[in-house]
Amino acid sequence: MKLKYALLAVFGLTATSQAATVVTTANQLTPYTVSATDLINGLAPTMHSGNFTSEGGTLGVSALTNGTFVDTNAGSFATGDGPAGSGDFVTYFFITTDISSVIVYGGWRDNGRDAQNFSLEFTSDGGISFGRPILSGLFNPAIGGGITSATRMSVSDNAGNLANGVNGMRVKFLTIENGFSGYSEIDVNAVPEPSSSFLLGLGSLAPMGIRRRK
Repeated sequence: MKLKYALLAVFGLTATSQAATVVTTANQLTPYTVSATDLINGLAPTMHSGNFTSEGGTLGVSALTNGTFVDTNAGSFATGDGPAGSGDFVTYFFITTDISSVIVYGGWRDNGRDAQNFSLEFTSDGGISFGRPILSGLFNPAIGGGITSATRMSVSDNAGNLANGVNGMRVKFLTIENGFSGYSEIDVNAVPEPSSSFLLGLGSLAPMGIRRRK
């Protein structure tokens, strides 16, 4: 009888720890510090569609991976909102790896175009097919008119990696306020490999285990 109850407890714990997407949001008045070493830093999208230079934007899609968040003026952003004819999607390919999280930064010089709404799709076959879209949900921070705004949305998983064994990602920009919004950077964070010093440490432990068994 005690064994039966123990098994029920284990199964109950497993049922309540299913993987789920976690989206965290933040907003501030000054630009964020973004990564200059993430997986897609410096890469141009292999494919993209739409107009990413609305309202005087000059950087276009290059703003999404240039490793900087300079300021909140229109020229520093890529503009996205697929259904309205602005930036629709960008696709990046990279070495096969596991992804721990994706962080998207955006903003504007006022509260009119500082919202975010996008989806992430991963591929493990070089873009032949993509998995189920991961939705960010709409984030439209509450901020007064005429005030500069910078936004940050982080997408991860509560039970492990966001994606495993993938070699590409497509970001689709979804319906947003006022026709389009500003996006400044996309950071794709790969699961770090064990450092050489850590592996060396593991190697030094092996002889100790052998001596103990002897």
